Amino acid sequence: MNIKKMDIVCEYGRPPFRAIVLHGGPGAPGCAAGLCRGAAERGIPVLEHLQTADTFVGLMEEILSIMKRYSMEQTILIGHSFGSWLAWCFAEKYGTENYFGRRRAPGSKIPAGYYQNT
Repeated sequence: MNIKKMDIVCEYGRPPFRAIVLHGGPGAPGCAAGLCRGAAERGIPVLEHLQTADTFVGLMEEILSIMKRYSMEQTILIGHSFGSWLAWCFAEKYGTENYFGRRRAPGSKIPAGYYQNT
């Protein structure tokens, strides 16, 4: 399995990457590594966003920069804990095709687990 760590992202598997995994925290980079390794071992290449920005807006801008770096016009965001909330907020602001997370954003009526932006 190919794992490559870079500035704000860790690659699991080989391109093309269609999904970005957002870890819990903030401040817990690498806590989603097991999920990422498992996906890559099953032939699903993913990127783990290491969340280095100091602000929430900065974190969303990092996701955009990852998408641009890897030429991802659309992506699947997979979030754990805080990462689920970050993914939901990103999807609301920028719109993404798929959202899957383990928690819903506070006050949200969207069921935990899946969001489809159509």
